[in-house]
Amino acid sequence: MAALTALGALLRFPTLGAQSFWLDEASTVRLVGFDLGGLLSAVAGEEVTPPLYYLMAWAWAGPLGAGEVGLRSLSALLGTALVPVAYLVARELAARRTALLTCALVAVSPLLVWYSQEARSYALLALLGALSLLFFLRAARSGGRGADLAGWALASALALATHYFALFLVAGEALWLLAVLRRRSVLAAVGVVGLAGLALLPTALAQQAGPGVEWIGQHPLLGRALLVPKKFLVGETGFLIPGARALVAVLVAAALLMLVRADPEERRGAWWGAALGALVVLPALALVLVGLDYLLARNLIVAWVPAALVVAVGPTARRAGRPGAAVGIALVAVLAAVSVATTVVPGLGREDWRGLASELTPVPGGRLIAVMPAHEERSLRRYLGGLERARGGAQPPELIVVQTNRAGPQRTPPPPEGFALVGRRERQRLTVIRYRAVRPGAAIRSIPGPGSPRTFLYQPG
Repeated sequence: MAALTALGALLRFPTLGAQSFWLDEASTVRLVGFDLGGLLSAVAGEEVTPPLYYLMAWAWAGPLGAGEVGLRSLSALLGTALVPVAYLVARELAARRTALLTCALVAVSPLLVWYSQEARSYALLALLGALSLLFFLRAARSGGRGADLAGWALASALALATHYFALFLVAGEALWLLAVLRRRSVLAAVGVVGLAGLALLPTALAQQAGPGVEWIGQHPLLGRALLVPKKFLVGETGFLIPGARALVAVLVAAALLMLVRADPEERRGAWWGAALGALVVLPALALVLVGLDYLLARNLIVAWVPAALVVAVGPTARRAGRPGAAVGIALVAVLAAVSVATTVVPGLGREDWRGLASELTPVPGGRLIAVMPAHEERSLRRYLGGLERARGGAQPPELIVVQTNRAGPQRTPPPPEGFALVGRRERQRLTVIRYRAVRPGAAIRSIPGPGSPRTFLYQPG
């Protein structure tokens, strides 16, 4: 387990600064720049998750700074800590060899490595969700021992204070404990978690009145639903690697088929893993049916450890033999390779706003920069200082249009009147289009085509 934890750290820490912050991380950077009161106010008014992660990041950034390495190192530490916790969770339900493979899958998971290198709440959510699972399973095994219930209550309350989707897991665990153990100590533990949830209600209501997450529903549900298994297999961008998704899917299918060779006790661990994962996934799907659509793979990250346990049981069954060992080793090796690739291969990482900013040196007469969509300007402002809000009818000699292309290549808008297209290139999930004025005094009022930003940024010469 120690070696696998070291492997998890090796995949997470060395490349923390390899990619620039993207939009959501730029929001975190902005938040940790406030004082404590300003931070809490901004979280309530601008964010859509509870405040625990932001409080931790605010304290973390004090000594370590708000740069890529400093701020992301918190998530890397949390993600590394998840590796041994996953082992302990699996060990409650399965043999040591199964727990070791579960631990290995968590160490190399492209999805978990990705969010261990992101300055957002998901690594903390995954860790606290796993701790809630661990103490829940221990409480179930011990018949409700006080220390186990206290650990469950603390981990569950903190998970709720990290992300609202933790509610699905915690509520399911609480109902099981109440229904099966029927002890006053269980009622007290559940009551503590309930009070913690109520304490978050004012923040949740304030966030509901804020910007919200309406953007999620603007993307087709079927496409997002199909992305969940893809991202659970190979991470946020690993499915862009030719053959990676198919290879991992074949290995996972082989691992699941090996469950038929497992004995009933071994399969019991797989059934528990499936049930615990379903506690997270099924309520999220049910919300969609009633019009509350928040379905994203990262919101379901708590289900990753139980899912890994289900996959690990077959290859480590006593009767799986060498074929089982081969499947387990191959799966770990392929996932590790995908994790490395999504970190270092151009086109698979986050948008390179830092690199773009380094190229946008001032030009005589200044330039206008249009960022599409408009809210992405926060990412550029993080790295390019001195930007001003452009006034209507600006007459710069140069216009740069920057488009994010997470959904695929974007078309080139026709040039504004009086401008000519100079060039276009793709840069790490960004499309950069350059126009030059063909006649003096050409004014830019808009960019033709759908999706045009309502505002422009001006970079003085």
